[in-house]
Amino acid sequence: MFNKPAIEVVRLKESRQINDYQELVAHLPELGDRFPVSIKNWCGIGTRPSVLKFWQIYIALQSENSIGITGLYQQPITKKNNVWLGWFGILPSKRGIGMGAKMLYETEKKAAGFGFSKMHVYTDPDPSITRKFYEKHGYQLFGKARDVCDEVTNTPEDLVLAKII
Repeated sequence: MFNKPAIEVVRLKESRQINDYQELVAHLPELGDRFPVSIKNWCGIGTRPSVLKFWQIYIALQSENSIGITGLYQQPITKKNNVWLGWFGILPSKRGIGMGAKMLYETEKKAAGFGFSKMHVYTDPDPSITRKFYEKHGYQLFGKARDVCDEVTNTPEDLVLAKII
């Protein structure tokens, strides 16, 4: 008789302890220069230049090991039922094996639990791996960042994808 493979579970943990994020910050440089500053602000070290209506950051855990980071936020101009996916990144060793999809699903569940019904995400305008990932999981083109939310984006050339959750 064969044993069934264990189902890989990803759970999200909210933390405001900077030490919980330091290893992830070091292994996810693709999140950019603003990522470490934002994490410090999240942990109470410093303040954001603008106040967000809603802001949550989570560490993604697999068997108590940190494998990624994900977050949800609302800009002051964001509609009541809409939320943005922010700082979504997974360790390189966990990419391409379904862990990112599980992380995204858990993040969408968190958003729905807070009463949000639509989630947006910024992505590169090129047909990148990132864009393909979101499209594979039901996100559709909503518009160019400069047209959708020019006053709050850093990269007007980016695209905004959206999904009803």
